[in-house]
Amino acid sequence: MGTGPGRRPSTQPACPRCGRSHHLPIPFRKKGSDGPATSAHPARLWKRDGGEARVSRFEPHPYGIHRIHRGEPTMNIHTAAKRRLGSAAAVLALGLGGGLLAAAPASASGFVPLSADSAVEIRAAFSGKCLEVADSRTDDGAPVRQAACTGDDNQQWQVRNGYVVNVNSGKCLEAPGWSTAAGTAIDQWTCNGGDNQRWGKVNVNGDTQAVVNFHSGLLLDVAGANANDGTPVIQWYADNHANQRWSLNPAG
Repeated sequence: MGTGPGRRPSTQPACPRCGRSHHLPIPFRKKGSDGPATSAHPARLWKRDGGEARVSRFEPHPYGIHRIHRGEPTMNIHTAAKRRLGSAAAVLALGLGGGLLAAAPASASGFVPLSADSAVEIRAAFSGKCLEVADSRTDDGAPVRQAACTGDDNQQWQVRNGYVVNVNSGKCLEAPGWSTAAGTAIDQWTCNGGDNQRWGKVNVNGDTQAVVNFHSGLLLDVAGANANDGTPVIQWYADNHANQRWSLNPAG
């Protein structure tokens, strides 16, 4: 098919920031299987420095996060942190500094959005403390932390279809700047409908669950498992620790 009059063929790479691309079959071991890994979905891996990426082992994680071993530092691939390409593909974010991205057919239905019928307190299961916007601030970028529950509006949240809106400020809980980096401090921002402002529930156990960011695939985490008031809340890799478990309790 021609490019048409007045049009030039695109010279932009498929991943503008990623350098040379590589097509690799990713070895995959089914959950619960002790057998050898088998080659499953072929994926394209890009490395921003143009270097070659070789996958030697691929291990599924119960939260939908998969670990890739390349004979180099381990990387995490978040299978549900995806952007659709048309109707049949997803971009999967890799969590370490090797700068890799993977494109593969979409197979997961995605996360179950958080939701609640009325305003809630979001409590850290390990400390019993509440998620709050610091100092009742209403500005974009105000940090989110844990503190002793007081019932104040800055500790109350409306939760609809994955969007978590602070009652005091009317702003959304988000991973700032569309960050996919572990350790990024969570803040509030004017609601814009982005997936970095959308949160889902995974690994539900009774009244508690892990809370996952739709964009990054990382979990809401009380930094350092510190139970003190004022401890920042960040996004972090799933590690099955209590500082990543939360309950949604009716406010008031």
